[in-house]
Amino acid sequence: LEIKPVGQDNGLADKLVKIYSNFATINELNCKKENLTLFISGKNAKILFENATSLHKTYESKPQSAEVKVFEVFATQKAKVDTKDVRVDIYLSHGKGGQNINKVETAVRLTHLPTGTVVTCQDERSQLKNKERAFAKLNEILSDKLAGEVKRKEDEQQLTLMRTVRLNQRVLNMTSDSFSDSRTDVSVPLSEAYKGFKLDELRNIEIIPNFSETTGGSCLIKWGKTAVLCTAMLDNATMPFLAGTGEGWLTAEYAMLPSSTLTRKKRESSSKPDGRSTEIKRLIGRSLRESLDYKKLGEKTIWIDCDVLQADGGTRTASITGGWIALQLGVKKWLEQGLIQENPVVHQISAVSVGIVKNEPMLDLCYVEDSKADVDMNIVMNEEGKFVEVQGTGEGRAFTKDELATLMTLAENGIEILRQKQLDAIK
Repeated sequence: LEIKPVGQDNGLADKLVKIYSNFATINELNCKKENLTLFISGKNAKILFENATSLHKTYESKPQSAEVKVFEVFATQKAKVDTKDVRVDIYLSHGKGGQNINKVETAVRLTHLPTGTVVTCQDERSQLKNKERAFAKLNEILSDKLAGEVKRKEDEQQLTLMRTVRLNQRVLNMTSDSFSDSRTDVSVPLSEAYKGFKLDELRNIEIIPNFSETTGGSCLIKWGKTAVLCTAMLDNATMPFLAGTGEGWLTAEYAMLPSSTLTRKKRESSSKPDGRSTEIKRLIGRSLRESLDYKKLGEKTIWIDCDVLQADGGTRTASITGGWIALQLGVKKWLEQGLIQENPVVHQISAVSVGIVKNEPMLDLCYVEDSKADVDMNIVMNEEGKFVEVQGTGEGRAFTKDELATLMTLAENGIEILRQKQLDAIK
């Protein structure tokens, strides 16, 4: 890798040298440095660096400061044909005119017995030259086949690497002690929440019930590095369209605090609602309404508020999962206070994200994984194993029915774990 500073500023170039060097060290590769050029070698070096393209994201915000050129130097593998494995047949040349056509056995046919590859040549008048050409062509064909087999094995190795450690997408933006956000080039300390997860595992989840003192329920749900404060409050009036029906309603609000992302996010206001937040709050409301019997609630409205304190992927699924906990804790209080007469909660609701990243099905995507996902889905289910909502899109490519089934299974397994965490939190 050759790193060239633009202008007099070497600061970013030196930083890139450190990032690439640390990337090599993390992956147990040999790294030799000569000024701003790195020579990297070792097991799976080619595979790892082919997938390290997002390392370049660390300087895309300042393209005027440095250039990176990656030079691949790999030995071309040539097949070595053993003459003992080749049957040589000589026959009469044929085709358009010429003094040797159908008179002299100058045409050559080679059959490579181990692979069944057949090569013929009658271009020359000399049998010897045709034989030389045929062997050269056979070598070329077998070398291409060998290269294809090597590529297939490399692809298998790559999938093995991706399945083994969940760092496959995160490590690309990591130095030995920090994580560089690809959107902003801002580095933050590397959290333990990013280490050691497999593709079919949830991130670390911590739920703190009754986090805030309210007349309703509340919980703080920490999901990897995502943190969402969920509260449930009771309004003594139902929605106008339900007045006189004896039925209540549940509605939800969702917002991200300005400091929830690495750079300040503009504060949302009711006069200028954020389109993304509007879509998410409707999802939360639809999902949690599935948990209620409106008749048992009576003509009242439950408000679920979800405020994202820190965002690192999965904020909507964390809001739904945490929102159900806040709802249950609120219902307990309202029953004790006589504000409602029956428990209106008849279903348990949980949600998780799944996706396909570099052709690998994955459970519970963080921001880096989600931003690179070819397929992205959010799955909401109840305790009966029925689907409340399925949001899915092929952002990078279309997906098959089999891939959809795999993602559904991943989600079901993850949600089964989430249900138990929810029940533990409301005890």
